[in-house]
Amino acid sequence: MCRDVSGCVGMCRDVSQCGGNEWCKLPLDQRVVFKTILRKKNQLQVPNLVRRQFKLETSEVLRVTVSVTTLLRARESFLTRMHKDGRIVIPYSTIALLKHDKSSLDGYIIEVTLEPT
Repeated sequence: MCRDVSGCVGMCRDVSQCGGNEWCKLPLDQRVVFKTILRKKNQLQVPNLVRRQFKLETSEVLRVTVSVTTLLRARESFLTRMHKDGRIVIPYSTIALLKHDKSSLDGYIIEVTLEPT
C-alpha cells in the first residue's frame, strides 16, 4: 500500500507509480460502489474520483448494477460503456423495472455498483 503527498491511497507495487499530485491509477479489477442522483434522460454521473483512480476508459465494457435507495426494490444489472464526459445511460427497460409505481425517477438517489466484465 502506498500513499503520496496528495493523499492517494492505492495498492501500487512501488512508490514510483504514485507521483506528484496524481492519483494511484489502477485498472478496475474490483467492485466499486457509490451513490449518485439520477439525471434527466436516465443518465447518471460517475464521480471524477472513481474515473481517475481506476482510469476508466470509454472503450471499457462495465457491468453496472443499480438500485433506488428510497424504494425497496431489487437491484438491476446491465452491461454498458461510459461516455467521454463520465455519464452512463440506464436502459429504459431497467428504469421501467426499478420505478414500479412512480412516473419518473429523475432526482432520486441511485446506488451504483461498477464491476469489470
